[in-house]
Amino acid sequence: MVKNLIVVSLLAGCSSYQAPLSDRSAQSERVEVTTRRTPGSVEGGIPLGTRYTVQPGDTLYGVAFRFELDPERFAAANRIAPFSGLTAGRSVVLAEATPPPSPVSSSVAVTAPKTSVQAKPVTVAKARSAAAVNAGPLAWQWPVPGSVLERFSTKQRFSRSLRIAGNRGEPVKAAAAGRVVYAGDGLVGLGNLVLIRHDETWLSAYGHNDRLDVQVNQNVSAGDVIARLGSTGTDQPKLHFELRRNGEPVDPSKVLPVR
Repeated sequence: MVKNLIVVSLLAGCSSYQAPLSDRSAQSERVEVTTRRTPGSVEGGIPLGTRYTVQPGDTLYGVAFRFELDPERFAAANRIAPFSGLTAGRSVVLAEATPPPSPVSSSVAVTAPKTSVQAKPVTVAKARSAAAVNAGPLAWQWPVPGSVLERFSTKQRFSRSLRIAGNRGEPVKAAAAGRVVYAGDGLVGLGNLVLIRHDETWLSAYGHNDRLDVQVNQNVSAGDVIARLGSTGTDQPKLHFELRRNGEPVDPSKVLPVR
């Protein structure tokens, strides 16, 4: 259950969200925000413009991932730089806004790896289904070699991923080059989690690890070991592998090479 949510007034036609009594605030406030949708990661969804009070250990990317928001647009809605830290107790709006034409510069900005652009991915594209997702210049690989236990679906929050079998302690590898933007256990239900930002569009997530082998802001190449497979936050050793494109969950099987 989301903690410390303050319900705000919604645009005409939107229904209001009632938090449990323990989470309700005595005050409500109106927030004017440009947003494209209601975050859907919490059961029942959350109304547009809802405010969230930053908890100890929260990061911008962690909060954006939890509420299925595009990190860049979430940062823009709150007028903060994409890699800025979040101070516990700060109130942020769970919404998205169009980033400014000249975004705030950051020394840790990530660009799409140029070396991954090759002429041969046509072969991989033909091997995928007709509904394959265009991953742009990124070349994806499987993070672990195990069989798929549960496939992607939109029925539940944690089903919008692949659950991949594996042995405890097995290396978990980066599915593509990028930069680590989260490494911790602050997102309930995912155990020890790593988030990698690959470019301005794509983000990948690796959950239930027993051990994390990377730190925030660390650059990784495709195939680098980022964690050790485990069962934190779940019932058996397996990997929760999730892909987001502009904040939206994408079926990894439409991007990964067929095997």
